[in-house]
Formats: sequence, C-alpha cells, structure tokens
Amino acid sequence: LVGLSLAALARQQAAGLLGVALPLVIAAVFTANYHSAAALPGFPARLSYLRYVRPAVVLIGGLYAGIAAGSFVTDDLASGFQRRLLLTPVPRALIVAGPLAAAAVQSLVQGCLFLVVFLLAGGGWPADVPLLLAGTVLFAVAVAGLAIAVGLRTGDNEVMQSTFGVLLIAMFASSAFFPPALMHG
Repeated sequence: LVGLSLAALARQQAAGLLGVALPLVIAAVFTANYHSAAALPGFPARLSYLRYVRPAVVLIGGLYAGIAAGSFVTDDLASGFQRRLLLTPVPRALIVAGPLAAAAVQSLVQGCLFLVVFLLAGGGWPADVPLLLAGTVLFAVAVAGLAIAVGLRTGDNEVMQSTFGVLLIAMFASSAFFPPALMHG
C-alpha cells in the first residue's frame, strides 16, 4: 500500500512539483521582503532571515505531503477503490498506514531537497538536520492523518484540501516566519 501511494505520487508529477515549488517560492518571497529584519534588535543573533525561515519552509513541504496523502485516499474513496480494499484480507490499519508512510517518505525527500537548495542559496547547513527532518516527517504524518480523516469523513476532496489553507495560514500567523520578540500589536 505504501508502494501504491508512492506510485500515485510519481504518476502525478505536477502535484509533486508543486509540493517543492510552493515552499521555495514562499521562502524566496519572504526572504526578499524581510531579509533586513535580521539586522533588527531582538532578531536571533548571528542568524540570517534565510536561515530563520528554513525550518518553516521544510515544514510547509511536510504539510503539502500530508495533504497529498489525504487527497489520494479521498480520490480512492470516490473511485470505489477503498471499498474494494475493505473486501481484501488486508488489516484496516494498513489501508491508512500506506498513505501515512508515503507522506513520511515524500516529506523526507522534499526536506532533503530543501536543505540542499538552502545550502546553495547561502543558508548554510543546519547542525540539527536529523531533528529537523524527523520533525518534518512527524508533522507530515500528523497532517496526513488529519487529511485522511477529513477525507474519509466527508468524501469530498475539496473539503479535505481546504485543511491545507487553514494550516498554512496558521503557520503564517505563528512565529515560523518572524520572531515573536519583534511582533508588535
């Protein structure tokens, strides 16, 4: 079932490309607009804005991977594939575990790619790579679980995909893109 989910992702290369392009575009736009914020008093010492935003960008990749897993499950539900899976001797937990594992693999691959892009862009190599990647994988699996639950409950891919917008807005409202010490009002 993990292989099926990864194969579905490989077949829809445009969706995978969006999962890579969107976080990198967000990083480019935010870095271009806020790079001078690193000189403000209260900004974390010896940290460029590009380095500050790196974990958020990697997490957006995990967010996208989780939503992609939910989308595949919701599409399978709409096509009747889920009903056919339920007729097989496969344990029900594995029916959901396959897409969750695929989200973990996708987020790990994307996270590594993002770290290389940040390195090439002058963001350096973080000392906490294993922690960052593990956090991204866990985040992707959690988002995938939420997306799959919403997709299975509603059966509507548009409703399930709306969770991406809600979670992305929550990330923008958090301290992921700007230090809380510098937020006023």
